[in-house]
Amino acid sequence: MTTLTLLIALVALVIALAAIRIAQRGGGGGGLAPPPPPVAYTITGKIKVTNDCDGRQASIPAQVTIESDLSNAAGNVKVPGSTTVNLGPDPADPNGPVKIGTYTITAQWPNAAGQPAHWTRPDVLDRPGGRPVCAAIPCPNPRICRDMATGTRTVPFVNPATGHDIRVDCSCTAP
Repeated sequence: MTTLTLLIALVALVIALAAIRIAQRGGGGGGLAPPPPPVAYTITGKIKVTNDCDGRQASIPAQVTIESDLSNAAGNVKVPGSTTVNLGPDPADPNGPVKIGTYTITAQWPNAAGQPAHWTRPDVLDRPGGRPVCAAIPCPNPRICRDMATGTRTVPFVNPATGHDIRVDCSCTAP
């Protein structure tokens, strides 16, 4: 009788181990397949910051953060991306109130979300999560420095890499 009980316990153990092994492999026929891995998409280009607020190159930060979201057409799926960019004098105007740089932002798009449609207009900040880069530049009171460059609200998505140059025109305006 003890041998029969031991044999039944051994068979039950083998069946349990086999079930665990099948579950770990995602088999068994009842499980869902894992979602496909995300795809890396990029937006890249040049950035040019012009300072017409106080007219000094030194007032433009040496580093800026650029943030943009990759979004679907409906705008209900957004994947954020950001990068820090070093800015330096423009060789075409080395002493002018201008700094330039290049940037690349990568966003990991979830395949289950369908196709991305556009990037949001890039924000240029004085530091990660900071304020707009022009806000860091002084103006005579009571005026404030703002980016007066016009640009699209979205940048059309191009697979796999979108090209987009950014122009920031800092000028003093009324508050």
